[in-house]
Amino acid sequence: MIYTLTLNPALDRTVTVPVFEPGEVNRILKEQTTPGGKGVNVSRVLQRLGTESVAMGLVAGMSGAQLLTSLSALGLETDFVPVAGETRTNLKIVCQKTGETTELNSAGHLANPAALEQLWSRLEARLASGDIVVLSGSLPPGLATDAYALLARRAREKGARVVADTSDAALRAVLESGVDAAKPNGRELAALTGRPVRTLEELLAAAAQCRAMGTETVLATLGEQGAVLLRGDGAWAAASPPVMTRCTTGAGDAVTAVLALGLARGASPEELLAFAVACGSANVMTEGTEPANGMEVSALLSRVQTRRLALPAGV
Repeated sequence: MIYTLTLNPALDRTVTVPVFEPGEVNRILKEQTTPGGKGVNVSRVLQRLGTESVAMGLVAGMSGAQLLTSLSALGLETDFVPVAGETRTNLKIVCQKTGETTELNSAGHLANPAALEQLWSRLEARLASGDIVVLSGSLPPGLATDAYALLARRAREKGARVVADTSDAALRAVLESGVDAAKPNGRELAALTGRPVRTLEELLAAAAQCRAMGTETVLATLGEQGAVLLRGDGAWAAASPPVMTRCTTGAGDAVTAVLALGLARGASPEELLAFAVACGSANVMTEGTEPANGMEVSALLSRVQTRRLALPAGV
């Protein structure tokens, strides 16, 4: 089973405007509110790909109840721990002309170590050796930066495999704790390594430095340029196929979903990378945060070509 943990979920309100002009009055063409947060998005993508998962995490207040109701209506299995406050609502502004998405994300509800322990108890009761645990998204106020690292160590002690997708200090901590796979993007790698990440070559070098911190597999993304994968003694790259961009929110979570699915299925590096890039590309073609379906991903898969790369010196 794949378990996705979202400690800081959200309701995502996505609005589309003809042209987004900061400082001006922008007229909304359409809007939708959907359950969000990176781990929640991963579970939604897995469902579209025909794979079961259990979405777990922390929720708060009326907005948290709305989030759970929405996930239940989608047919997703959930197991969230309630905490005080209100689950955040994030705003995504999609410019119809350019396809660019501007995100306004709030900090989230206040959590505490006791809630984290309660969540771990629920996960521990479910875990079996070989399960996949996805630790994804930002940390809410009140939790230490090593919250994901703590969960990762405990899950691996139970024989589970851990996929991490977070940022900043939480990313460094979870990498150093030792995880099976990580899915950073170029911006996150630049912050982590202190080096610019503007090309796939620079992405590869930063991903290699990330991998040296304590993870077996790194799948790093660079938006429309594509992605690189480091596993074992090899490295591979794949360019993203040209597509019409409608909304970029959730594209990285689609890649994380494929990374978890690839680990569960024992996919080869080439298969995993091509599927991940196709899935991420398919998701930018959908409206709002709606995940692409398997047919849409398959239609792009034949257009993704992988190539073997030489590992950076010293790796």
